[in-house]
Amino acid sequence: MKVNRGRISIGRACPESVKGVGSFLSHSGGLRAASFFLCLALVSACGTGAKNETPVAVPASEPTPRVITDLSQIAPAGETRAPLAAASPAAATTVAPSLSASENYEDLRRLFVRNPGTTKFVGTAAEPGHIRLLNVKAAQFPLFSEALLRRLFTATQQLEHGPISKHKLDNLRPVVITAVMGQEGRPQELVLEEHSGSGAVDKLMIDACKQGLWGSNPPAEIVGTDGTYRLKIEAQLKSFNNPDGVHWNFETNLGLGLL
Repeated sequence: MKVNRGRISIGRACPESVKGVGSFLSHSGGLRAASFFLCLALVSACGTGAKNETPVAVPASEPTPRVITDLSQIAPAGETRAPLAAASPAAATTVAPSLSASENYEDLRRLFVRNPGTTKFVGTAAEPGHIRLLNVKAAQFPLFSEALLRRLFTATQQLEHGPISKHKLDNLRPVVITAVMGQEGRPQELVLEEHSGSGAVDKLMIDACKQGLWGSNPPAEIVGTDGTYRLKIEAQLKSFNNPDGVHWNFETNLGLGLL
């Protein structure tokens, strides 16, 4: 069978042309394979020959994304937005300078010298107490004097938890003791100057002075030529509460003077 070989324009071939050529070639059994590949080539040519569509341009009136650096850019027409005020810097914090040890000493000394006999609360709500400096000389050395008082207060409260806790103490007078302190800072001699009215309380305060009354490095102004110094101790105890119905807690008031 004779095949007319005409010239075919691949770039402008249409689907109808593809269909006709395929039908013609299909009548030849020997050319079926060639027909198949030719059809594929024509279909591909149709695809490449199609016009590329041009993207539709976005009208200028349409809103487009943009970076906003000023709120006035998005304000309605005719409306003016005032710019935001700049944040004011944070106010500087003034830190009060801490007091030195010497300044604390002078403040404490001034307080007691102006008001000798001023009391300070110590202890707890269940077992309260007060301490005070009895004279101006003790107030001139408040750190040393108060340290002695606090040690004595601790020893007194520890002894109050002993056998005397079973006794109710009322209407007792202050115990007055004179202590001669040795060079090692411990009591060298204890003299009971005034009784409280209870022998148990008097003994308790003597024992408290032996256990808790000590102080090293005393001020040179209070030390005698023999290396000793003298203290006056005043103590008054009274019942405060009876939580378990058997044992009493006491209010403990102590005073100290330098002689």
